[in-house]
Amino acid sequence: MSKGWAAHLSANQIAANVRLWWLGQLPSDIARQLELPVEAVGDANGIQRFGQ
Repeated sequence: MSKGWAAHLSANQIAANVRLWWLGQLPSDIARQLELPVEAVGDANGIQRFGQ
């Protein structure tokens, strides 16, 4: 899968994916492909800001 696919997701789709990932429902390989920032992993407030 190419890295560019994430660019086609809307902000809302990405935020929803982050919330699923935060809940442990999104496979870690997808999280790696999204190249989510390390700060978002350990900071619940970061997840909320990301979703706004």
